[in-house]
Amino acid sequence: RGIAVRMWKGYRDAQCAWIAAWEEMAQPTTKPMSSGNETPVTPRMVSFLVIY
Repeated sequence: RGIAVRMWKGYRDAQCAWIAAWEEMAQPTTKPMSSGNETPVTPRMVSFLVIY
């Protein structure tokens, strides 16, 4: 699933950049389900917008 972002940069001579990183997993790599089976938990990718 993707997300589109439209932005307007109103600062003169400013630059924009995206930084992508993976979420740190502080929990176990499996999650119990109500049926007793465990499903793997995958880390999410997060994006940060940097304006400099």
